Amino acid sequence: FVMTGMGDHRTGWVAQLPEILAYAACWHAVYWLCYVIAPSLFVTFASLDAQKGEHGYWAASMESTIHAVVITYYALLALWQQPSLVTSDDFFEATPLSLFTARLFLGHILSDFAVGLYYNTRWPGCLPNICHHLFTTLSWMGMAAGGYAQGSSLMLISCEICTVFVNALWFLEKCGRQNSIFFKISGGLLLVLWFIFRIIGYFSMAPRMYAHRHGLLTLPAVEIFVHVSCYCIGGVLMLMWFWQILNAALNALKKMMSSKKQ
Repeated sequence: FVMTGMGDHRTGWVAQLPEILAYAACWHAVYWLCYVIAPSLFVTFASLDAQKGEHGYWAASMESTIHAVVITYYALLALWQQPSLVTSDDFFEATPLSLFTARLFLGHILSDFAVGLYYNTRWPGCLPNICHHLFTTLSWMGMAAGGYAQGSSLMLISCEICTVFVNALWFLEKCGRQNSIFFKISGGLLLVLWFIFRIIGYFSMAPRMYAHRHGLLTLPAVEIFVHVSCYCIGGVLMLMWFWQILNAALNALKKMMSSKKQ
């Protein structure tokens, strides 16, 4: 069923924490399961650099790949069942599935945030990653608690599908398969999907935020600031990472062209 207006689906930040923390515990259990089974599944795991926390990064990448597939499925299913979540001007339209998806997503973010803080600077891209997780947590805590902007929430959550190919490239690199066809396909798919989901999809939510301005302005001032500023900061990160991916793709293309000439 659909919940509209400022109804009983507004639970508040504290009231939703037990559910979110339960999901976080489940995702953290998946992380440790991946850590335990990885040595048996992947020969490369034993040769990873412990000083750089690569064993933890490998397990976290396995867990985030599983999460990306699961959460994208739920996000797209919620949008398919209720397309008006994206098209309606009702800022507070929500469904049980959209709220479940947001809280399940938050559980993963909190679990991954904790692991990232533990490894800290040993992992590459530590500062942008911490910023991403912090602002994501703040933004989705509001959307999940207030039951608002659910269409935007689901559209942005579906961006997680790109994580599958980010992780695939890292796995293949550690396995010494940078020159394989799988590496090239994964890189190409990452570039295309990032542009579709995290550039076009992400920034297409800006007009929806404007359409929802009347509902947005009914929120407390602090929550309005958090919602808008987190979206803007996220947009900067999306563009920064896309620029890095595009540069890597162009450099790889140049190497391929030069090798063919030789």
